[in-house]
Amino acid sequence: MNKLLKLLGFYLLSVLIFSCIYWSQFRKNTSAFIIEKQMNEITNNIYKMPYDNLIYKTPDYKIPFNINDFNNILKSKFDSISMLAFKLDSINNYEKSVKELRDSLQNRVEKSITSNIDLLIAQETKDLINQKDSILKIIDFLITKKENSNIDVAIVNEQVKIAYIKLKIASIELDIRNVALRNNSLFADKELALKHDSLQSEYLTNSDSISIYSNSLKILNREIYTLTKKYHANRIEKVSYWDFLYFSILASTSNNFGDMTPNSKNIKIAICFQILFSILFIGVLVDHIIKSINRGNW
Repeated sequence: MNKLLKLLGFYLLSVLIFSCIYWSQFRKNTSAFIIEKQMNEITNNIYKMPYDNLIYKTPDYKIPFNINDFNNILKSKFDSISMLAFKLDSINNYEKSVKELRDSLQNRVEKSITSNIDLLIAQETKDLINQKDSILKIIDFLITKKENSNIDVAIVNEQVKIAYIKLKIASIELDIRNVALRNNSLFADKELALKHDSLQSEYLTNSDSISIYSNSLKILNREIYTLTKKYHANRIEKVSYWDFLYFSILASTSNNFGDMTPNSKNIKIAICFQILFSILFIGVLVDHIIKSINRGNW
């Protein structure tokens, strides 16, 4: 009889342990169980998102226990999220194409600036370069007619003129490039520059829209998360530990009336272990009773 009492006590202890496991899993996520045929379908995989810099107060909704009523509250929000996500995706794609076109125009504008600077330098130094070429011809002529020392002096004088012209050309080029550094838009192709500025403005507008839509998505996700958290808390308040003790007793006897159904892989694994343990225990218990009866100790 003492051994029988020990077996029964061990069985009751296992029932209590498994009921605690079910209760703790339910408190972590109420989607682990379908209670009264109410399943948390939509909010099962909602996770906490980073809202550190987002200031927003969730509207005070009355949270129902019935999952269908709760999902009706969330339906419009999920529809809004789908619509915003579609718009955000469209704007992102459009922004990408605008950025590619803007960058292409930027390269063309930079090339036009370089080309116009070189063209202006060539125009401003054209006369000086012609003078330099004329002096070089004179020097070549003097070298071929080298008859006395006076020609050497003339050649040196012409070379000094060339050095002066080179210095003047360098000074003009430096002045033009300094102006370009201060305001290179002066040398840009006007039509290309206007197109680039227009695309840049459009790009910034799209960026603002993306920021607005992204912020709206964060707000909606935060609201859904908060509502879901309240919904789970509401279910926890209305389901007590005794409900899971009742479920554990039914599971140990392989019975279930359908009012509580497992909806989690971990719970299903635990129930399998409990049922196998219960079958093993019943076998041991029956064996012990039969042996006691045969020995006349019953």
